[in-house]
Amino acid sequence: MTNSSLGNEGVQLPLVWDEGETVAVYIANQFSLTGTAQQEFFLTVGQVVPPVTVGESPTERMAQLEKLGYITVRTLARYSMNETRLRELHNLLGALINTLDAETP
Repeated sequence: MTNSSLGNEGVQLPLVWDEGETVAVYIANQFSLTGTAQQEFFLTVGQVVPPVTVGESPTERMAQLEKLGYITVRTLARYSMNETRLRELHNLLGALINTLDAETP
């Protein structure tokens, strides 16, 4: 989490995250980012869970998968942000990746 502050008229107050531990945690493994001409960006976060197949052979299970035609991505959340917030998210993710890379032997 970031140590940000918010303020106007010369007064800066720290932001304190509240109740993060009470929010459900989901495994997110699909992401989509779209933008508009008005510099508004939409981050959609989703989840794909492999379908259940039954059968005694790999051929039987593969046939079941082929009949599906597609696998649904369950949308977990959609976020709207302006360019400033998109860049903030980019910097936050970049900093985390740099830390992970530095820890990798």
